[in-house]
Amino acid sequence: MFPKPRKDKFTFIFNTENAAPKYFEIDRARLINYLIIIPTGFLLIFVAFFSFTFFSNETNKETNIKINRPVEKKISPSEINKTTNELSELQKKYAELQAQNQELTTKLTTNYEKNSSAFPDFSLFTTLPNQKDKTTPPLIKINEFKIAQEGNELHFHANLLNTIQDENSKISGHLFVIMKTDNALWVYPQNAFSKNKTTINYNSGEPVLFARLRLVDAKFPIPAQNAHPLFKVLLFSRSGDLLHKEVFPYEVK
Repeated sequence: MFPKPRKDKFTFIFNTENAAPKYFEIDRARLINYLIIIPTGFLLIFVAFFSFTFFSNETNKETNIKINRPVEKKISPSEINKTTNELSELQKKYAELQAQNQELTTKLTTNYEKNSSAFPDFSLFTTLPNQKDKTTPPLIKINEFKIAQEGNELHFHANLLNTIQDENSKISGHLFVIMKTDNALWVYPQNAFSKNKTTINYNSGEPVLFARLRLVDAKFPIPAQNAHPLFKVLLFSRSGDLLHKEVFPYEVK
């Protein structure tokens, strides 16, 4: 006979047709552990892992939103003053450009006679309607004039000085330096002549814009020995008026 079952164990009898019945016993506590506690533990671990993953993703999303959200930056009074000054300077430059544009527009739309040019001796330059000579009183002064042979070039060095007393004034325009000998003439800048033309537009000169001082370094080929070239400096305003003209003699030794 099989032994009497115990209350603290589960008893199993395994019976087949061709073999004697087999008797098995297992502790109730161990069976409960296998069937309930361990699966429950795995379930809790799975729930905890899923919850951690979910909340981690939500936290990352919130962090990304905070990163991408524009950060309000406090602007210091010094930055406000700097921006205000820059805006004022831009408005002043815009007003100057408007005035120059209006002046040039007036010249181009006003009837005039070809012989009424203010520069009858400047046959190299294309004249404009109502072009004016504003060289008196002088707006600039040229000093430290020097001509030097550097390699195979002749350099015309000079300083342009703003003579206007207003500290906010600026000189702007287009600069030409012309070297003339007995039988030749050169113009700086070298690309000053208009394409397919034999005349020079006033705005093809070297652009200048300065408040107090502007250095000039014009380059020319060296003329023949014992030549006596003349250098003429011309400065036109942005609207085409003549602001300065001055001649400098030089002897090539």
